[in-house]
Amino acid sequence: MKRLCNVCIFFTILFVSMMSMSAQKIEPLKLNKPDMSRGSSVMKAFADRHSERDFSEKKLSLQDLSDLLWAANGINRPETGMRTAASALNKQDIDIYVIMEEGAYLYDAKEHELKPVAEGDYRPLIAVQQEFAAKAPVSLLMVSDLSRFGNMDEAGKKNCAALDAGIVSQNISLFCSGCGLATVPRGSMNTKELTEVLNLSPSQLPVINNPVGYPVTEESKDVVTFDVGKFKLSTLSEKMGAGNTQTLIGVTPELIQKYLPDGFRTEVNAFLVKTPEKTILIDAGLGQGLSKNLKTLNVQAGQIDIILLTHMHGDHIGGLLSDEKKVFPNADLFLSKPEYDYWIKSDNKRAKTVLEAYKDRLKLFQPVEPGSKKQNLFPGIQGIAAYGHTPGHTAYLLESGSSKLLIWGDLTHVMAIQMPHPEIAMTYDVDAKQAINSRKKLLEFVAKNNIPVAGMHILFPAVGEVKTDGQGYLFTQKK
Repeated sequence: MKRLCNVCIFFTILFVSMMSMSAQKIEPLKLNKPDMSRGSSVMKAFADRHSERDFSEKKLSLQDLSDLLWAANGINRPETGMRTAASALNKQDIDIYVIMEEGAYLYDAKEHELKPVAEGDYRPLIAVQQEFAAKAPVSLLMVSDLSRFGNMDEAGKKNCAALDAGIVSQNISLFCSGCGLATVPRGSMNTKELTEVLNLSPSQLPVINNPVGYPVTEESKDVVTFDVGKFKLSTLSEKMGAGNTQTLIGVTPELIQKYLPDGFRTEVNAFLVKTPEKTILIDAGLGQGLSKNLKTLNVQAGQIDIILLTHMHGDHIGGLLSDEKKVFPNADLFLSKPEYDYWIKSDNKRAKTVLEAYKDRLKLFQPVEPGSKKQNLFPGIQGIAAYGHTPGHTAYLLESGSSKLLIWGDLTHVMAIQMPHPEIAMTYDVDAKQAINSRKKLLEFVAKNNIPVAGMHILFPAVGEVKTDGQGYLFTQKK
């Protein structure tokens, strides 16, 4: 028995030694000097602040991590050691533990450095039942050392700890809001196991945690689905790049400075609509990501029953052909008669090739005016006249039960300026005056009737609501 006990003691010591050695495999991480010039204004950070539960798995850059930690609870007055986060009686009771894939660290504010605590991925202990939190590349755990409050009674210590941790958490949220990162404050965690892993003392209390990462919509997410009554609407996004303000008509330098001081970004979207009876594709984008996006939804090309085209510019028909042959063999292709008449007479080879490839399934129709009761396509979907961008440019109104949504195609290209100033047109509008009139008419229609909208050049997820705002309009993106 004595020998057995000695063996047990030996393996216990060996295990502890191995754990200690393991903890030392991750090295201290010296952080960059905080970049004091970055971020939006304070009021914009407040306006944009929201909780985000979708994270890209891309690791934070060293600069982002450095600035995040300094903003959370760094030293902003070196001469006194005072922090960016206030604390009760200036006891500075909050320590930040940084949990990443490679290991757990303790933030040393004085040295602006991460001190290694334990090797290994302990993000699942932060996440517990909420798997989204385990995907964030970094989780910041706020731990209050109650012993720093001295002789204060226990209830008072815990109250102060909660307040102080909340202040640090709010610093994190505002930094993320102002600098384009995603976060959400959480109280859930496996406190018992984290206490053991981080070797916390009995006086150290884990209070709150903030998973932090890059927004998945910015990095990787190209498909999102919304309900429209019994319909399922999925945005299929193809990322593009910076737009060119030279394409704007009727704009002044003052308006550009006011609404587009940093330029603008452009995207191309298509939409998939699943009704109880049909699977419908509205436009086909550039074709660069359409197949991948449909695969994300487990939809095969042969399962598309109907394709509705808003118009026939290349960034709306690019996904219809592959090697000059049609991609969707079982789909009827719906196109407005005025749009067909325009392109069939043009010298645009791509448009004519599409029309030729789908000629046996081509369905021409006449769009109706907004507010019309006529069902010009099939139950639940109307083609609405939105002429000007092209001669037969068409929007599509979805209606299921009491729910409606207007997919307005290229009614807008640069939301930041065309919503407050719908009189601004684009160089690639075939008839700029008519495009402006259509935009004003449909904006008035959706705002008056509280109809949500979606658009092919609205930034992802490209669905939201329109309200009047003085002489113009305000668009609020659906979260």
